[in-house]
Amino acid sequence: MWDEVVPGLSDYRVMRYDFPGHGQSPVEKLDEPVTPAMLGDAILDAVDKAGVDKFHLAGLSLGGMMSLWIAINRPERIQSFVMMCSGPALVPSSNWTDRAETVRANGTESLVEDTLQRWFTEPFYAENGPGVQRTRQTFIDCDDEGYAQCCEVIANMDNRNDLDKVTAPMGIVHTEFDGTLPQEDAMELAEAVRAGGNQEVDTYFVTDAAHLAAVEQPDQVVEALRRHLEKHA
Repeated sequence: MWDEVVPGLSDYRVMRYDFPGHGQSPVEKLDEPVTPAMLGDAILDAVDKAGVDKFHLAGLSLGGMMSLWIAINRPERIQSFVMMCSGPALVPSSNWTDRAETVRANGTESLVEDTLQRWFTEPFYAENGPGVQRTRQTFIDCDDEGYAQCCEVIANMDNRNDLDKVTAPMGIVHTEFDGTLPQEDAMELAEAVRAGGNQEVDTYFVTDAAHLAAVEQPDQVVEALRRHLEKHA
């Protein structure tokens, strides 16, 4: 997801994290659904192993939800954070438990094209360029159990009642065609955090992109991240 974004942040130390079963991260077979706290602790453990105390955090989709969760529940670790194309909750939660069941039964490949058509604008998907091809293969290669566990994290996450606990500077990235975080929802999220007492909330708008903005419009995402980091470094 971040391959074309990271070079634009070359003057920062950048650490990328794979969720369980994604990329090279192992996945454990568990007897209970994975919770946001379990995933949050795993992220912080990886940061600890890198010898980092406080850091800036940015995430897209589930990564954005986890950025918000860590900012709420582990505020002492966060210097600032950015949520991209994600909200405090994705409801109804049954959509995500159903998705987990589907992947466990039929694999990620059964969902790949429908998912890509939500993640990208129609012209970008139809062009089937390197970004789409890379994302397709990454999705298919994802461990089915790992993907299902991440669906359960989304199903179990609802930060809507804790937005007044956000104290770190916050950036919200939303795009022109993302159904997960439409512009109206992005503005409402920003106002909810400000209403809780945190006035250091900025929004950044990415044009000509759907959900996976970092793949479809990496230059605009780099610009948003750099503006945020330069303001809060």
